[in-house]
Amino acid sequence: MFRLIVILALGILSINALAVLPKGGPYLTGGCVDCFNFVAPSVSVPENIASPEIGLIVYDTTYNIFRGYNLSNKFIKLSDDKVNHSITSSTTAVAQEDEILANATSGAITVTLPAAANVVGKEYVIKKTDSSANAVTIDANSSETIDGALAQILKSQNDSIKMVSDGTGWNISSRYKASLAPTIQKFTSGTGTYNTPTGVVWIRVKMVGGGGGGAGSGTANGSAAGNGGNTTFGSSLLVANGGTAGSRGADGGAPGTASLGSGPIGNALSGTYGNPGFTTGGSSSPVSLSGGSGGSSALVR
Repeated sequence: MFRLIVILALGILSINALAVLPKGGPYLTGGCVDCFNFVAPSVSVPENIASPEIGLIVYDTTYNIFRGYNLSNKFIKLSDDKVNHSITSSTTAVAQEDEILANATSGAITVTLPAAANVVGKEYVIKKTDSSANAVTIDANSSETIDGALAQILKSQNDSIKMVSDGTGWNISSRYKASLAPTIQKFTSGTGTYNTPTGVVWIRVKMVGGGGGGAGSGTANGSAAGNGGNTTFGSSLLVANGGTAGSRGADGGAPGTASLGSGPIGNALSGTYGNPGFTTGGSSSPVSLSGGSGGSSALVR
């Protein structure tokens, strides 16, 4: 707790005559005339005091700080100590807070800023402390903005924003974005579910469709070849169709096609034909040569 020395000048307690000393003491009052040790009343919500006098000093037990009632009819903080406020649900920031630590484990949280005109020069640091996928939204008052946007969002653990009021809105002075190691998920057969990591901003997807099977060699058709399987991401967001089966003595089957749906940015590359096999030397002594390999995937390095 602080110790305050209050100086009385002509019997009038003036907020400008307060000397607020740091924690630790003790402090000497030698040489001071009409000085006394002052014990401030403790209250949890100073704003609930009915008709406070100018110069009233109280100890705010909610934030553990001394506050004084000034000529603007507001309770102000009387020390430079930073006040941290930990929250687990949505709240409206108040002037006596400096840093708001938001734990959104139980659900998304919105921190609404006070009107910028009421806290000119006020600086806030707002931080998301939990690792859940629930976002912490910082919402400016009414139509005011934060760096031009109505709101800012913290998505990842330890993301934080430091901002200051200019009287009409809020300017971001620094921002910390937690770095996340990339995650890799692979699907080689069947159907799988892609799990979006917490705080992800974008994802990169590489996918191929299966190549069509080659036809049998020799002077007669062998067993029928099969078409390559299709690969999709979402129902139609990304599509890589498999190639069609080849036939004996002809070009390879048609290559697979690829397409991008609405939204993703990237390249969709169709496959290429494989070389056909052929037979020579006549029916009495045929020589059969196998076909070449199918086209290579653009993803193979």
